[in-house]
Amino acid sequence: MKKPYYVEAKLFQKIGIKTDRAEVKRMCITEYDEARTFAEQREEGRKEGVLATLIGLVKKGILTLAQAAEEAHMTVAEFEAKTGLKA
Repeated sequence: MKKPYYVEAKLFQKIGIKTDRAEVKRMCITEYDEARTFAEQREEGRKEGVLATLIGLVKKGILTLAQAAEEAHMTVAEFEAKTGLKA
């Protein structure tokens, strides 16, 4: 069962943390940058997609491990560690 807000507030006050629901709500609303978050997620997805494509090309023998690592802007050792592929 969730503790009522006033119980949590008293616990925080005991250790010297002042709580204010309005301030917490304001921070949650104003400090969340939806556009930046989505841009970061898209970029992460792109990187994962490129890596998956390179892995597929290496497995099919179209690219060597060294070529794929170069395309991923990694050393061969980094590429091997990130993908689990071995030379």
